[in-house]
Amino acid sequence: MAKKTNRREFVQVAGLAASGLMATAGPIAAAVPVSQARPAPRTMGARFRALLNGPEPLICPGAYDVLTARLVELHGFKGAFIGSSVVNQAMLGLPDQAVVTVSEIIDYDGIIASNVDIPVLADVDDFGATPLNVYRFAKEAERRGIGCAAFDDRMPINRATGYAVPGVYPKARMIDNIHAAADARTDMVLIARCLAPTPNSSYTEMLDRAVAYAEAGADAVEYGKHCVGRHRQSFGRIEDHRTNDCSGKGVSEPGDLGEG
Repeated sequence: MAKKTNRREFVQVAGLAASGLMATAGPIAAAVPVSQARPAPRTMGARFRALLNGPEPLICPGAYDVLTARLVELHGFKGAFIGSSVVNQAMLGLPDQAVVTVSEIIDYDGIIASNVDIPVLADVDDFGATPLNVYRFAKEAERRGIGCAAFDDRMPINRATGYAVPGVYPKARMIDNIHAAADARTDMVLIARCLAPTPNSSYTEMLDRAVAYAEAGADAVEYGKHCVGRHRQSFGRIEDHRTNDCSGKGVSEPGDLGEG
């Protein structure tokens, strides 16, 4: 009568057989010409950066879920935008009033990003508000496949009241947040957004902030609606950075990008 093989013996035999197969397959794989090897896939951040620096305007229609993101891709657009208001409305049925957390935004956007083959531009509110949180969330956002993160200097009270109550983080805090995001990311594009009115509604201070944000490592700067019409003044001061506004080729009014 044949000897019964116990589970331990089966695993040992199977392991030896697998080792033999891998040893045999090694030289075969090595013999494949380098020219036939598949190129390393580009990250979504690298793809978004190439599009942003390309000769044509980069149009990112708003997506609300996987279905609409796939429709955006199906119609030939190279990127999709997901506002934080989408997450508030989808999860809670509420307007964009700083109710959902940054981790919930990244989770929601990450699901969409993983189901399309175009980069996603994600509105991540303040990205966690403090450098430590921003660093952690930037790492997670890039890991989830988000190609570009747009975060702003608005405090929750300003967002919750639709600009009715002033609230903007100190410039030094926002600069530290940008440094943290830049240190955390590998390829992900960073857009710093000057959306909240500065103290005394000073346009000069907002312009100074924009310059400082660009110097801190932001790849692009976006202004709030209340400054539309005065953006051209900034073009000579922010060099080698893209500026989102409504005054020229390749840029968009913040409302088109989705302020939230």
